[in-house]
Amino acid sequence: MGYLVIVLSIYNIYKGLSILQPGSSWKIAYSTVIGAIGLFAIVMEILQFNKRWGGLWWKKPEDIEADPNVMKILQFNKRWGGLYWKKPEDLEAGPTASVDV
Repeated sequence: MGYLVIVLSIYNIYKGLSILQPGSSWKIAYSTVIGAIGLFAIVMEILQFNKRWGGLWWKKPEDIEADPNVMKILQFNKRWGGLYWKKPEDLEAGPTASVDV
């Protein structure tokens, strides 16, 4: 729905430019700006897609590939930095805590 609003807005501006008939430099400038914004949006969409779904095409070890629950845990851990997998004493002690027992 959001992309449709953007496309209709761009169409509306071009329609307005054709009604007002300004110099050709306005159409060229507007097209250049819209093209640059569109290129940036496409690059960002590709990067976001790779961040979310890029792992589907990477070769995984067979033991992880066999168990989908392990894959979900690893993705969750990667996304949230493993905060929920740490022990409470590790969280209180901070990063400089010693692990000597």
